[in-house]
Amino acid sequence: MTAELRKAIRLHVDKGVAVLRYSGCPPFACPLQDLSDSGCQCEVSLDSIDAETARQWTALLKPGLRLSVNITRPPAFVSFELMGDLTHVEAMGPHKLNLGIRFLPINSQVDLLKKGVLAIAMEKLQTPTSTLPTGEPSGDSDLVVSDAHHPHDAAQAGKPAGEHIHHHKNPPLSDILVDRGRLTKAAAHAAHKEATATNTSITRFLIKNRSVKPLDLCQALAIQSGLPTTRLEGVDVPLALRKVFSFLTMQRYEIVPFSESREMMCIAAAHPLTDMARMELEKLAKRNLLVFLAPIDQIQDLQFRIRPRGPNQERRHARVKIAVHADYQFCDEHGVNLDETVREGIVENMSDGGFLIVGPVETAHSANELVRQGSCLRIGFLCGERSIHAICKIRHIEPAPAVPEGGQKQWHFGLEIAQVEPEDLNQLKDACARSTMDQMKKRSRGFNPDEQ
Repeated sequence: MTAELRKAIRLHVDKGVAVLRYSGCPPFACPLQDLSDSGCQCEVSLDSIDAETARQWTALLKPGLRLSVNITRPPAFVSFELMGDLTHVEAMGPHKLNLGIRFLPINSQVDLLKKGVLAIAMEKLQTPTSTLPTGEPSGDSDLVVSDAHHPHDAAQAGKPAGEHIHHHKNPPLSDILVDRGRLTKAAAHAAHKEATATNTSITRFLIKNRSVKPLDLCQALAIQSGLPTTRLEGVDVPLALRKVFSFLTMQRYEIVPFSESREMMCIAAAHPLTDMARMELEKLAKRNLLVFLAPIDQIQDLQFRIRPRGPNQERRHARVKIAVHADYQFCDEHGVNLDETVREGIVENMSDGGFLIVGPVETAHSANELVRQGSCLRIGFLCGERSIHAICKIRHIEPAPAVPEGGQKQWHFGLEIAQVEPEDLNQLKDACARSTMDQMKKRSRGFNPDEQ
């Protein structure tokens, strides 16, 4: 009888989300299936989060686990924080779980829950196109969303007047990384010291110096902020969403929109947004934003794929075929080395504007990472009797069509000269001019140098 009564007052919830949190694990968001004043049911898709987070939660999700549940289902619930116990875990497929959660019977919490559930029920009765408790979800119910507020913020709209809201102090990011074994205490101390001295945020310092992997940093930020994470591999941003924010705005805030409904828009961010940034972005989007965290390399990859592209331009510099040994190092636009390894390659053609170099496929750097971050090559080679040195911006990287017999796979680097000494530039111009004149003379005699 009790079970039947509980089922009778449980409502199917469309467009709702529960963000599950447990100390020491990155939180994640999952759609609400139903809700009552005593508990809820939600569906977990493990393939929507990274493998490490999925592994941690799979080990934790057992009946009896006490965890924090943050419910968002506008307008009745906005970031409503609850504590509950896991009552059942049912496998729905290879990567899906159905969870039952019973809320702790806290008086003030139950009263607010009852009011919110009643408001949802009234909304369903008053809206002809809405979903009834026994019906199918609406078209927006498959949108996985999450709350972007602080994990300990209560639902402001549901709080009784004058009720005190307690905020917990977030642990330092470096402490989380140390506790998770991603950073040593000595390295964390050195990073704090250097970041403070250079007036750089600890997150940017750690990424710039490759102290931690982007995924590890994303998980630590999720634990610190309470925001859920998402994966962006294979995500295709709809054309309409690409027009919501300018490309410069997405680069400035390190965000990418990836899904939307009539009421909300989901964005992936490399770090938690400030209140000012959130307000500005919501003004541009003309709706509420729901923020997920994603590794910065995935954010930049997606930004690179959806960047606006102008018309193709004709090459301004004549290229001359050569085959000259070259040494090169990866660096940034200021000439600061990304690592200390000196590579060996071959300059296959050159001009006074850039080069095409073939070199070994990288294991320390991915092609997408080098291009999207505006990485450069510091290159040195012999041109005539002069040694040429230049810093070149990487414009594109492509697999070399041929692999030397018994050798390793190679990349073609398309380079544009960013910094070069005037004397070296003059030498390049002279060498290219002489080579061009020689080829013209050979063609005038009926000889094609390309067939040599």
